[in-house]
Amino acid sequence: MEELRMTSTPAVEQASNPTLGSSKPSLKKALSVPKMGKKSAASPKRKEKKQKKTTPETDSTAAKPKSFRRIRGFITGESRRERRARKAAERAAAGQTGPVPDDEEETVYGVGGVDAESVARSKGDKLLDSDNKTAEITVDTSKKTPSIQVILLLMDGVTRRFELLQLEFDSTKAIVSDLLKQIPHSVTEEALRKQNYKAVCDRNGTELINSTRLNTFCTGSAEILVAVPEGMLPKEVARLSKPILSDEKVIAMLKSSGIDYAPVEPKKGSPSKSNRGIEVPEMKSQKKSSGTNKIWAFAAVALLAVVFQVIHVFLSSPLKPNQVLSPGITLHEAGLLSLLPFKESSSLEMGTQGTMTLYGPSKEIEWQIFGATCPAPSDDGCRNGAVLDDAGDLLIGGKAVTSVHVTGDAPLSPWPFEKAPKLRVVRVRG
Repeated sequence: MEELRMTSTPAVEQASNPTLGSSKPSLKKALSVPKMGKKSAASPKRKEKKQKKTTPETDSTAAKPKSFRRIRGFITGESRRERRARKAAERAAAGQTGPVPDDEEETVYGVGGVDAESVARSKGDKLLDSDNKTAEITVDTSKKTPSIQVILLLMDGVTRRFELLQLEFDSTKAIVSDLLKQIPHSVTEEALRKQNYKAVCDRNGTELINSTRLNTFCTGSAEILVAVPEGMLPKEVARLSKPILSDEKVIAMLKSSGIDYAPVEPKKGSPSKSNRGIEVPEMKSQKKSSGTNKIWAFAAVALLAVVFQVIHVFLSSPLKPNQVLSPGITLHEAGLLSLLPFKESSSLEMGTQGTMTLYGPSKEIEWQIFGATCPAPSDDGCRNGAVLDDAGDLLIGGKAVTSVHVTGDAPLSPWPFEKAPKLRVVRVRG
């Protein structure tokens, strides 16, 4: 049985790249070994016993990656020097003086400054446990366990930095939360490492449950996932990841790592086939019908009409003061008519996690309100869902919300609220 002893450093030195800023400092305190003289030479038996010893930190339940690879870069359009030179020329032509304004908020399109770094877990490497302590890990290489490869994309909208981590985990132990725990120990960019991440989603913006095993959706080749920072939605980070994952440099580096990756292209709808006339045999109606059956049929139709009318009014009416919108309920501005394929209307969805979302006619997000959920069990009368009180305050999960994140042009009233709640509008880039 061959044993491999691995330890890890708290920080990995960043590869030098002029476009990525200064490199990260290496380990400050080196391990000191006292001089033992001739007596320090240990016999082979003592070495074997020493290698079999493990520290208590090795009992951590979080799965550690077997190896990982980094791809770093930044998103850019034209270079900052070109933008500043162009702006300086425009200001000089217009007779304006003073410093050139900051161009950090300009829209960017391309990807630049991409470099790659491969870090393999080998003998003598060091890993960090959850307490940022150096831990010795004894690995038995005689028992090979199936591994899973995951490509994790991290982005920072302020510094425009991004980093791709190629991680390899044990398929029998790794869960989604292990990806979030590995970020502070594997990322080299300071802005990305200090950023707080709340979840992981796929390229389509679907959030993954943290307790789910990676082998439930990672099959075959490496799966590309995106880390969701706090303050952002999975759909937003998925949209921002498209230009990065479609860049030729990134694709080439992924393929050089043995990953057969191709960007997802939108599927073009196939032309609909014209429906040909289908002859339906006419059913012979029964000639015998009693007056009682007609009365019951009329009563049933009338009852169904009343039921559908009540449902239609409930779905299409705006929220009134003191009316509760329970979790899992979706209101449609067109009511039951929204079920028709040719009818487009806005819809309001109350999520189970305290998030209220308004979708436009084309199913795009117009605005979102983030609230809370009641603790289970709740003894203080807290009720999940949204309710607008008489004072105009909106409560979600028993707590008042103060802001709405707007990405479109849809108003708050007269639909879906009869009276607009008192909320601070936070404009989010679409």
